Amino acid sequence: VFLVPSEESLLFWEKRLNSLGIFNCEIESYNNSKILRFEDFDGVQLGFMPLIEKQTTHYLPRVTDEISGENAILGIHSIHLRVRYLEATKQLFKKFFDWTLLTKLTTEPTPIAILGNHNELFYQEVHLIEDKKSPLEVMGIGGTHHVAFSAKDEHELQEIQEEISLKNFLNSGIKNREFFKSLYFREANGILIEVATLDTHFVKENYEGLDLDQVPLYLPTFLAPKRSAIEASLASSHPQSESR
Repeated sequence: VFLVPSEESLLFWEKRLNSLGIFNCEIESYNNSKILRFEDFDGVQLGFMPLIEKQTTHYLPRVTDEISGENAILGIHSIHLRVRYLEATKQLFKKFFDWTLLTKLTTEPTPIAILGNHNELFYQEVHLIEDKKSPLEVMGIGGTHHVAFSAKDEHELQEIQEEISLKNFLNSGIKNREFFKSLYFREANGILIEVATLDTHFVKENYEGLDLDQVPLYLPTFLAPKRSAIEASLASSHPQSESR
């Protein structure tokens, strides 16, 4: 669910989605706020929620000729996970990532637990929806493969891996992703979670003052031989992004 500046922004996005023929559920009340749920053409379930209280000044909205700063997406508001056994996933998020319960919505037949973190830079939420009736998801077009969370550094990642091993969760072990290190595991409800280090190895270049489309495309080593083909593909799909 994407974060937008205000409830008025939802009216803009509802009109825009309708003009583009994108299915949406119209603006609804949710958790003392508003939400606009929609699906992309592959059936990926998405949404918009407004900024209620300013948490940070570090948002980097994507402003275009058609989307002003008053309506631009600020970042990710929350992820909504549908699970069989809510308490199991809630306890895991508390133990592994220090997410705490903010409130619980007694919506029937699917109660929802809303978890918050302590990140003052990019405040986000996890909404756990307990659903014991819907069939289990089969991965394919329209599905979300996994959700990613962060570890401060490799030492913290190793600690999480040890906890995962103690619980016998199916996991990948720590993988070197060149820019960072990460591991993947399935928690008790079967959700695939990635944990990636915040301590990254990106080349630090100064691109201050450049528009996003002017920033050069950065590729990992294993993709470097395919640079020409990748840039040509990007240019044909997004003519404004040739430099990236």
